[in-house]
Amino acid sequence: MNCIDRVCVVSLVSTDEDKWAAFKGIDDHRIELFEALNTQMRWDSIEYMKENGFVLRPISGECSDYYSQFSGAIGCYLSHYRIWKSIISQRTACTLIVEDDVIISDVESVLSVDTDTHPGVLLTTLVKPFHIIQLNKRTPVTPVSRFIGTESYVISLEGAKRLVHLAENSQLFNGVVNTSDMFPGDIKKRIWSPVDMFIGECGNKELSKSVRVNIAAAPRIGLTGRESTITTPKCGKPYWKMNDDELSIFRQDDGYKWWSNINKRWISRSKVFEVGVKKTGTSSLGAAFRALGYKTAGWNPVLFHEWSHTKNHDCIISECEKYDAFQDGPWHGCDFRVLDQNFPGSKFILLERDDSSWIESLERHESPVLNVNNINTDWLQKRWVTDRDAYINEMIAFKREKYDRIKEYFKDRPGDLLILNIFEEDNPYVRLCDFLNIEHIPSRSFPHANNSAIS
Repeated sequence: MNCIDRVCVVSLVSTDEDKWAAFKGIDDHRIELFEALNTQMRWDSIEYMKENGFVLRPISGECSDYYSQFSGAIGCYLSHYRIWKSIISQRTACTLIVEDDVIISDVESVLSVDTDTHPGVLLTTLVKPFHIIQLNKRTPVTPVSRFIGTESYVISLEGAKRLVHLAENSQLFNGVVNTSDMFPGDIKKRIWSPVDMFIGECGNKELSKSVRVNIAAAPRIGLTGRESTITTPKCGKPYWKMNDDELSIFRQDDGYKWWSNINKRWISRSKVFEVGVKKTGTSSLGAAFRALGYKTAGWNPVLFHEWSHTKNHDCIISECEKYDAFQDGPWHGCDFRVLDQNFPGSKFILLERDDSSWIESLERHESPVLNVNNINTDWLQKRWVTDRDAYINEMIAFKREKYDRIKEYFKDRPGDLLILNIFEEDNPYVRLCDFLNIEHIPSRSFPHANNSAIS
């Protein structure tokens, strides 16, 4: 039997072309789909890096070129990182990792090797101790001075442990990749190169033997010539084929090194205020703001207390200077006209929700009968217990009056007000991004911050 215990096919499922389908024809129980991260949108890149604790800090000009032009590169890096983590968690001794643009017959050939009758081709005998064996046909057999591409390689459990350790401790590459101190200790989880270059440097002889990855090559698997779903379609001519003039223009583009100047570009955005009422999806909208790259202010009890007692908007205006988007109190409780006057060009969002669903969520949150944690007298004063029906009618009337007032105010400025019901939209991102003039719609689902009772 072949020494490979598991086969991970890295592929995107959120694309029109289902390349994973071709692998289903291989009659081998070891094969599984490992869904890649889609980072075609920079906002998705940011969110996925946050989820995994990484920051993007390319080590060289060429690496900066690469990440500037290929947004899917971050998804590729993190997808392989996640596979290594899964190998560790499952304690898999030997894993074959392939991307979905490899020649399937080559994969079948590797998997069909019978080590009992052909012991000389046992992959794990190529390196002792075995860590990684590069299988793609683009890599010279020996010596392995570069790790070219991640489309096909075999990795041991120990190899996965070492790659994860080095990925999460970039300071270990000081004096290894470059003689200068380019890896400060305060940024340990750093994406500093393409993932294949990173793997290659993990085998650098300057690294300590205790962490170094032993790499060998056994050319077995070729490419189809079709681009993998997990790589990024090229934005025109790839940077390595550009002449000096073209490269100069490319590096002057607003999107070049987007990770370092993105905050500067966000500052120029119009401010966005959610101005409805609570329990209409405000927390979910806040999460969407953050996913789109907005510096977002949410519920602020201290500021709410100050404003509600004084009705002086100065504290609100001052705090607004620090953020780009706003949801929940005190932002939707204060006078939206004051916000509009003080921040001309701003956008406003009114979250709708049908009355019955809204009241149900509101009561679940506020009523001491349904929420036993709400024992504060402020909640009791809202009459959920003493006069429930009358209080509900008052709340519905209040909501309708407020919404009518806002709609009337913006009736001649339809481009400044978005009326959105996130509970009824198939994908609220579509209308939200259109309203905010954001070109690319996130591939990830619209966030629901409170699934049990969306706030």
